[in-house]
Amino acid sequence: FNKMGQKAYPSFYPHELIEKNEIDFQNSSIFPLSGLSNSKIILCSEGGIWIDYDSDKYGFNNSKEVYDNQIDIALIGDSYTEGVCVNQKDTISSKLNSIGLKSVSFGKSGNGPLIEFATFKEYVLPLKPKIVLWLYYENDLVELKRELRSSLLKKNINNINFSQNLISKQNQINLVLEEYIGKKILESQIIKKNKKNSFNPLSRNITNIIKLFNLRSLFKLNPGFDSEDIIAKKFIEIIDTTDQLISDWNGKLYFVYLPAYSKYSVGKDFGYYNSIIHIIKK
Repeated sequence: FNKMGQKAYPSFYPHELIEKNEIDFQNSSIFPLSGLSNSKIILCSEGGIWIDYDSDKYGFNNSKEVYDNQIDIALIGDSYTEGVCVNQKDTISSKLNSIGLKSVSFGKSGNGPLIEFATFKEYVLPLKPKIVLWLYYENDLVELKRELRSSLLKKNINNINFSQNLISKQNQINLVLEEYIGKKILESQIIKKNKKNSFNPLSRNITNIIKLFNLRSLFKLNPGFDSEDIIAKKFIEIIDTTDQLISDWNGKLYFVYLPAYSKYSVGKDFGYYNSIIHIIKK
């Protein structure tokens, strides 16, 4: 696209900032929860064809005119909600729009419940749609464990009134992400070049360290990891608070459980189904 004179960007995912916590920019900091707005975004190529979309005014995968009327349905979630690796006309929100339900997606790949809650507060709360679809994927509790490392994200739970006011900061978000993505592209080019020119003797040790880390995670030996009951309590708090806020404007929350493909392909799942359904029913 760039060679043809059309500016394009790889997709940005908020979960990339969990360890960094936020991006410093012009004597301030920000934790973007969307992407570059009104831009050509390159997603991925699962089926051999590169998928791209033109982002909306807040940097999400929606058509430009989606905000022209009262929103019936707002979707919160991860890659399934964003529509990763499918054409824009085939996303869940586009399918809903095609049958006359004004729908907008605020999903980004890699999102877990805490980023989704923060996104809800920043973008859905001001719109007050009739319905909120919360699309839960089977690994979301794992994502929540990671997200709780971010002190900024945790402010959304600890203070119901906390907000970065992102919906009014899109120009700043665009400047921040252009710089951030530019640096990432440069870093990847340098890494690729170095890999071609030299062999890193540390690579095998790094692999072993990762394996050890995963093993320690299994037995909960890693510092900074919350116990499973704390994760569950935070999840309950997020869902309960979301439901209350939606009820305040007489809206309705629908919780959608999305099973992993591996559950049906090889009989492997994350084992949370019964617990999650029990929590939601309560």
